[in-house]
Amino acid sequence: MMRRSVSHRLPRAMVILAAVAVTASACGIEGTKNSKVGAPEPGETITYWSMWEENEPQATVIKEAITAFTKETAIQVKVEWQGRKVLQKLTPALRSGDVPDLVDQDGNSVRGAMVANGQHHDLSAVMSAQVPGEGKTVAEVGPGRYRDLITDSAGKPFLVPYEALGYGIFYNGAKHPELAAASPATWDDFIAMLDGRKAKVALDGDIGSYAALWTVHALGAELGAGKVRELAADKTGGAWSGPQVRPALERIEKLAKGGYFAPGSFGSKFPAMQEKWAAGQADFLLMGSWAPSETQKSAPQDFQYRALPFPGMSAVQAAVIGFAVPKRAAHPAAAERFIASFMKKERMQGLATVALNITTRPDIPAPEQLADIARQLTNKPVTPFYEGLDTLGTYPIEVFEPVHTEFLSGKITAAEFVTRLGEKQAEFWKKNS
Repeated sequence: MMRRSVSHRLPRAMVILAAVAVTASACGIEGTKNSKVGAPEPGETITYWSMWEENEPQATVIKEAITAFTKETAIQVKVEWQGRKVLQKLTPALRSGDVPDLVDQDGNSVRGAMVANGQHHDLSAVMSAQVPGEGKTVAEVGPGRYRDLITDSAGKPFLVPYEALGYGIFYNGAKHPELAAASPATWDDFIAMLDGRKAKVALDGDIGSYAALWTVHALGAELGAGKVRELAADKTGGAWSGPQVRPALERIEKLAKGGYFAPGSFGSKFPAMQEKWAAGQADFLLMGSWAPSETQKSAPQDFQYRALPFPGMSAVQAAVIGFAVPKRAAHPAAAERFIASFMKKERMQGLATVALNITTRPDIPAPEQLADIARQLTNKPVTPFYEGLDTLGTYPIEVFEPVHTEFLSGKITAAEFVTRLGEKQAEFWKKNS
């Protein structure tokens, strides 16, 4: 799943280790077709710590790519399937210097664990390198519109992404075919749609970050991209009391108190509610683009995965998963060569067809289950997942998510939420400044 005990997005992903700026220019990515990755030594072996577990479909795709790469180059790839805590395991290694040559994770996590402390390798040479056999550079086949998500403060790429992630309000198109032609444009339209259908929204509320998706999206729609992170970064906590915040919180308060969440949303254990949604016991599920792959075994054969954009959002929250090279990697040139090789269309294709993910190559169609999410990612401006809250260290898990779950479950009002959040936030930044 795309969650963690302390975060959402990536399946069991790590807590972000440091606060960093999200905005960065995309300069330094383009390069020229004549640029080359440094030449590795014949017979080298690179060590790759993967965020995937060996039984996952992504691992199947990567294994095939490794086999082909070794056959072509005689470079061996020793892969260790570390799972979602890969960067937690990497952190002490960064201090000791005994690091792998290659890791992968989502951009925000890599930014916090490696970029914030200068332990990343500049991947400009990879971006400028030829994708073997295609006559194009890595930069030309991707990352495209995701460039701002993968550059450091100097505008240099620290990640070469291979998957793109987005959010949507998922529903069964076979049950609600009319929504494909007329999705709710505003929050009022969305509530009217729920009321008219007497629809229920599924939520695994024991995952604080999943609950927070509703309010973070509502705030993003009301305030604009990047503003939610500014509220959270306010060291006094008083910014939450501003009048501009109130409309979004009032909308979520009505959602919380209006009986829209399906029974069990705040009393069950993940993944009970998303499985009930797939089985037809709820109508809508606000979730990331991993929802189809996680729920397909519970869905009936005629289930049609469709997704509404969050009403009123002018941008779409997005993240990317990709490769990074630690600064003190022993074999950086060989690792870079593997990255360029992996970006071949024939190798990345499996991420869509086998793993049911959206790739960062625009010439690879998204799987049918994610066609709506892919259109959002293509047609709207991109803003960081979770509005960048997960770049604020342990703030989400220690401060925002616990207070917010009380709010969304109807235990406290919007006014009480603002007060409690402001107090806890001030205490947090006092301890962490």
